[in-house]
Amino acid sequence: MLPEFDKNAAFIWAIIALGIGLPILLAIYAGLRARLARRRLERLREE
Repeated sequence: MLPEFDKNAAFIWAIIALGIGLPILLAIYAGLRARLARRRLERLREE
């Protein structure tokens, strides 16, 4: 049983926004962490 869209539109849009936004935010976070780890590795190699 699917919910009726007109009654639950805000709920459905919230789930869609989370479904699209969360993976994007996690990818950005992972990229930043990887860049920081690479910089740290280069500093350790120089020592």
